[in-house]
Amino acid sequence: MENKIDHRNRISTIDKEGGRKWIYAKAPKGFFTNLRNIVAFLLILILVGVPFLKINGNPLFMFNFPDRIFFIFGIVFWPQDLILLLLLFLSGFISIFLFTSLVGRIWCGWACPQTIFMENVFRKIEYFIEGGPSQQKKLNKSSWSFQKIIRKSFKHITFFSIAFCVGNLLLAWIIGVDKLYIIITDPPSKHTTGLTIMLSFAGFFYFIFSWFREQACVLVCPYARLQSVLLDDDSIVVSYDFNRGEDRKSLATRKKEQSPAGSCIDCNQCVVVCPMGIDIRNGIQLECVNCTACIDACENVMQNVSKEKSLIGYTSLNKLKGKGYNFLRNRTYVYSTILIILLGTFSYFLYKRPILELMANRQRGAVYQILPQNKISNHYIIQLFNKSLHNQNFDIKVLSHKDVQIIMPGSKKEISSADAFKSHAIVIFPKQANPSGKLSIEFAVTINNKVIDTFKTNFLVPMK
Repeated sequence: MENKIDHRNRISTIDKEGGRKWIYAKAPKGFFTNLRNIVAFLLILILVGVPFLKINGNPLFMFNFPDRIFFIFGIVFWPQDLILLLLLFLSGFISIFLFTSLVGRIWCGWACPQTIFMENVFRKIEYFIEGGPSQQKKLNKSSWSFQKIIRKSFKHITFFSIAFCVGNLLLAWIIGVDKLYIIITDPPSKHTTGLTIMLSFAGFFYFIFSWFREQACVLVCPYARLQSVLLDDDSIVVSYDFNRGEDRKSLATRKKEQSPAGSCIDCNQCVVVCPMGIDIRNGIQLECVNCTACIDACENVMQNVSKEKSLIGYTSLNKLKGKGYNFLRNRTYVYSTILIILLGTFSYFLYKRPILELMANRQRGAVYQILPQNKISNHYIIQLFNKSLHNQNFDIKVLSHKDVQIIMPGSKKEISSADAFKSHAIVIFPKQANPSGKLSIEFAVTINNKVIDTFKTNFLVPMK
């Protein structure tokens, strides 16, 4: 009984004494493995190629945190666009919630960079250099010899080289390929910060893929911890059909006992191919990333013993209980509604976003000034931010009132690309009084007499 519930007491990579249990996964073969290899190849191609793609001279994607500039589908975003970035970030989260409730951890098994690089790059290299699981175990247990040193050195040098390339790729997504090329080709002394970050990325990835491995999914990734909240009995996940499979018995036991048994022949092939080291027959588990390795292993066994396939496959708990699929349910309705609202709000704000953002505030502590010729003035601080990637010539006007004069220092009003503009301005009104002691005015920044952005504030006047 203890063995049957042991998977509920500890994770698969920890032994009974609390030590690390190394996973030696057998290479799976089958339809889903081949399909995942194709998907992984395409995603790696995207990872490598996207930093080189540009739209109208702008990167397709770039997340430049040091310079605080972001490109998403060629559209530039600045820190001043925090509301847009927040809406996009929340939309991504809700999308994950929605797709997880529908199709489980399909992201983890098919698209997560951790899974793709571990299973489709680093583990394949390990198979090539050290052999299969049994050969790897034998090599690790053997004493140090010339052959072991050569194999281990070759493997880890290869691992670090790939990690270094991955680190460079990640840096290209952050600062862009043009700046990355400069860092690589210039003397190291000119870019110590960039090289330090690059080597830090390389060291981090080397640590993850050479030693930490599947523990990143179990111990670090918060997404795995959310599965109990995001999944329900209608979610499509990789599952074992316990109705068909139990009572499981090996072929030898079946011949010996001549008693009824389920389709599962207890061959353990679904366990030996699992990169997380779990037994899918124990049900949904924290460690399972839905990589489908167990499906291919079981399909091959079922074919060899002339039994019906799909003992392990994509299904839901309710389907296994005979209740059928139920894609459209309260959970998916709520997630879909929230996602539509977020994306709609994001699209609206993106459409209304001006290329020049205007702020006009009265100088702190300043009051109105009575001028000759029956006029009155207020002192303002005008601030602009250019959200475009081009220099802009602009003008400042007051839309709400006529016969208003704006005096600003300098004759040329120009703001550089991605730059801020700040200037003092004296606004002169015909003298008038108001019971509240202030008037509401609306400033506007214009380009070629076209209003780009407006800002409402107050103009102080004498009280009646």
